[in-house]
Amino acid sequence: MNSFRGGYSHVLQFCLSLACLSHICTRTEAICYKHGKLLNCLNSIPRRSELEGAGMQISVQINNYGGELIADLPEEKNTYSVNSLQIFNSTIRKIMPRFFSEFSSNGLELLLFNGVSGEFELNAQTLSGLEEVLTTIRVTNSRPLRDISYFAELKKLTKLHLGLTDLAEVPANFATVLSRLISMDLTRNKLTRLPWDALASRIQAVEFQRSRLSDNQWHCDCTLLPLLQVPEDSLHKIVGFQCASPSGVAGFTLAEFRAANLCKSPPIKESGKDDNFYGKVPFGGADESQIGVEPGDKLNPLSGSGEPGSVDLREGTQNENAQNVNTEVASAGLSTEVIAVIVAIVVVALIVLIAVIAFKARQSSQRRTQASRKQPTQKSNSYCAVIEHPSPPRGGSGAQKSDTSGVNNTYIKDPDHLERQPLAPGYRDNRL
Repeated sequence: MNSFRGGYSHVLQFCLSLACLSHICTRTEAICYKHGKLLNCLNSIPRRSELEGAGMQISVQINNYGGELIADLPEEKNTYSVNSLQIFNSTIRKIMPRFFSEFSSNGLELLLFNGVSGEFELNAQTLSGLEEVLTTIRVTNSRPLRDISYFAELKKLTKLHLGLTDLAEVPANFATVLSRLISMDLTRNKLTRLPWDALASRIQAVEFQRSRLSDNQWHCDCTLLPLLQVPEDSLHKIVGFQCASPSGVAGFTLAEFRAANLCKSPPIKESGKDDNFYGKVPFGGADESQIGVEPGDKLNPLSGSGEPGSVDLREGTQNENAQNVNTEVASAGLSTEVIAVIVAIVVVALIVLIAVIAFKARQSSQRRTQASRKQPTQKSNSYCAVIEHPSPPRGGSGAQKSDTSGVNNTYIKDPDHLERQPLAPGYRDNRL
C-alpha cells in the first residue's frame, strides 16, 4: 500500500512539472532584464523606472514587440542615457515625434531595425533631436523606406546600412549623406542609380571603408564615368556592383564595364575655341531615358577591341541623341560638316581616277587595233609574188603567149612596195 502511494506521488509530481513547464513556455508577458550595460526586453519597451535603474550609456534591445513607440518621459533629466537601440522581429504601428531623442535622453548613437514591419517612418518627425549624436543607422529586412531625405540633416551619420528595404531611389540630397559616410550597405534593393560623382569622390578618402551595392538593378551608362576614372586601389572599396541594364552590358562588373572602354572622357577645352565646337558630353543625370541596346549586342570586355559605340550608351530623347552624336565627333576634333566635305572629296577623286583608267585602257586598245591593220599578211605577199613572177610555160605555145603578154605589160616592178603594185593585166595563173 505504501509503495502504491509512493508511485502515485511520483506520477503527480511529474504531471505538475509538465503543467508548470507548459505554462512557462507559453508565457507572453512583457519582461525586461538587465545584463551589465544591456537591457533586454521581450514583448515590451522598457519603462521609465527600468531605464533609470539601468544607468548611463546603456544599450536597449526590444524583441517581438507589437505596438507604438511612445516615450515615458522621466521626471528628472540626466538620470539615464541610451546610446544604442536595437529592435528585432517586431511590428511598429506608430512612432511618436521625437521619440528616439526623448527615449535616449538625446544620447542615441546607434539605431537598428531588423525584421520590423508596420507603418512607421524614419523622417524629420521621428528622428528630430538626433542631428548631433546619431552616427549609425541599420535597417535590414524591414518595411519599405519611402523617404530618407532627412538623413542629410544627421551631421554625425557615418554608417548607413539599408539592406532589403525595397529602396528604389535616393533623394536629391543623398550626395550630402555620402560626403560623411565611412561605410554604406545598400544590398538587395531596387536601386538603378546613385550620385556617382559624389560616391567616386568619397571612396577615395582614406577613412572610407566599404560600399556594398550587390543585388540591385544598376543601370550602366556613361553617368558612371566618374567611377571609371577612380584609381584601382579605391575602386575595390565598391563591393558587389553588377550592371542589370541595358541588355548589352547586363552582368558586367564595374571593372569589366571600365575595360570595355564604352565611354570617353570629355575633351579639355582650349582657349579661343568656340563653346559650340565641343558641345556637352552625354553624361547626364539620373532622370534621363533608358538606353536602347538590342539583345545579342553584349561585348566581351576583355577582347581588347576598345571600340566605343559597339553598345549605344547615349542617353536622352531622339533630339538629344542626335546632339550626342555630334558631340562624340567633335570630341575627336572634327565637326560633321568637315567630315561631310572630306567624304565628298574622296568620292569625287575616286570617280575621276576610275574615268582616267577607263580612258587610258580604251586608247591602248585602239592603238593595238590600228597597228594590227597596218601589218601585211603572209597570204597577200605570196599572192603578189605568184602574179608578178609566174612560172615559165611548158612547151612552145606557152612561150609565145608569154612573149605577147610581155609586150603588152608596161608595168615596172617596184621591189620595195610589192603590196601597192597593181596586178598585170590580161594574165591569169592556172595554178590558182
